Amino acid sequence: MASNNTADMSQVVSILKAVPLLQRLTDEDCIKLANALEVQVFPINYDIVVQGGEADGFYIVHSGKV
Repeated sequence: MASNNTADMSQVVSILKAVPLLQRLTDEDCIKLANALEVQVFPINYDIVVQGGEADGFYIVHSGKV
């Protein structure tokens, strides 16, 4: 994560803990994962992934629709 702000980190860890796949992670592991994240913002109607396309990352959608 680009920012080392404690409030930002706390928010990101809370978001990660809300993802069913990641709920078993310890707080320490969530912090490590949060530090490795790159936050991206996409415009409305942007194709983040296309069915049948090659994957280039792992996405966690915090807001919006996919």
